[in-house]
Amino acid sequence: MSWKNKWRNLINNSKLAGNTCLLSLEEYINLALEAGLVSPDQIGCTPESFQMARYGDKGNYEVGNCRFITMKENLLEKKINGGVQSGADKLRGRTKDDTNYLRSSSERQKGRINQGSEKAAQIKKGTTKYNNPSLAKTADKQSKHYRLVSPSGEIFEGKNLTEFCKQHGLHQGCMSNVIAGRIKHHKGWTGEFI
Repeated sequence: MSWKNKWRNLINNSKLAGNTCLLSLEEYINLALEAGLVSPDQIGCTPESFQMARYGDKGNYEVGNCRFITMKENLLEKKINGGVQSGADKLRGRTKDDTNYLRSSSERQKGRINQGSEKAAQIKKGTTKYNNPSLAKTADKQSKHYRLVSPSGEIFEGKNLTEFCKQHGLHQGCMSNVIAGRIKHHKGWTGEFI
């Protein structure tokens, strides 16, 4: 990538961050040469590569307010100056209290659900395999046939090991390990998938 392309990237990235790059191409190259850079390939996103940084992470990218430093140094400065996220929050008009609320675990969980997916909509409504035939059919397809032997020697065959374990007070993970042959028994129970 050329010096010109790196300079254009700085202009575009600064706009995205809500800043302005007032550096001309010549000023940009001069700053790079002052920092000891000899190739535009030295500018990048690895810890030892160089990036354009503003003093105090304030103001625009202009002569006297910015210089090239390593990415590692830049990240350290951003952390000292309030971090990357706080700057983004300021751009969105959020306060510290708002962002703490948005970052709570329940909000993160809500963010992970794809709003457009039908399954996510069903989950949000409280739809389960017990009250929806479509989900029951899917659960049935995914369930495996098992044969289990109780401590008293009684044989149980069926489908859906998780449900069986709930009904009989067994740990599903332990029973899966028994069936897979990783452990010999769980509470005296043995078994196999059919």
